[in-house]
Order: sequence, then C-alpha cells, then structure tokens
Amino acid sequence: MAKTIKIFEDDKKIYEGILSVNTVILKGQMYKNPRQTEKSTQFTIKISNGKNQTTGQWYKSTYADCTAFGTLGEQILERYIDKDDIWVIAKFYCNTKNSKTYKGFNVKEVINIKEEPSISPDNDNYIGDEDIPF
Repeated sequence: MAKTIKIFEDDKKIYEGILSVNTVILKGQMYKNPRQTEKSTQFTIKISNGKNQTTGQWYKSTYADCTAFGTLGEQILERYIDKDDIWVIAKFYCNTKNSKTYKGFNVKEVINIKEEPSISPDNDNYIGDEDIPF
C-alpha cells in the first residue's frame, strides 16, 4: 500500500510524493566523497541521532550506505562532496551471496537536489581558458 507524504522545511513544502513499503527518507550529511563504481555511485550518509537533553552530549551517529544508479548516480557524483547536506528517498535491501550479507539503501530520488554547478565567469569556481598556451 502506497501513501502520499509531504515534507516541509521552514514552513515551505519541499517534497510531495507517494512512498511504498520499505521506502525510507534519510536526511543527513555526506560522509566522505561519493565513489563511482563500474555500474553505480556509492556513498554514505551520516545521520544525527540528536543530543541527550540532560547532558548535552551528542548521541553516536548512524551511517547509511547508499547506492544510486544511472543519471541520478552521476548527478550525486558531480554535485555532492563530503559534509554536504542531503535528503534521499531510498529502498532498503539485504542480500546474501557466498555466505556474506550485503545491506544498504538503493536511492530512488534526492529531495531538493543541488543545482548543476554553473560554469561562467561570474562563478567563483570558473577557470577561464585565456591563459592556456595552445
């Protein structure tokens, strides 16, 4: 059974969609830079578990191993680096092969995906070709 979900941030709706069984929303920070494999982009999201209200100490974070395929994987690889905030919609998987268990999340969508980097003289990251000697 699928349900419609709405996500708000600062009283502004940032996502509305239908989620099915075993689908999760993960919000956290990229832990290290994403890695490209032969068929996918793999990355880890560091998820905060909050603070102890009495002591003020942070609880130990949870780390979620994620995999994205195709165009979505390429966009994540190009647009995200270590410590960037990210929200994903993903499905949990757990597979056993040769007595080893593999588990993680297959990313289906990134909520509010970062814009493609601008390549223009107005961008601080722009490297012009005026000084190239050929």
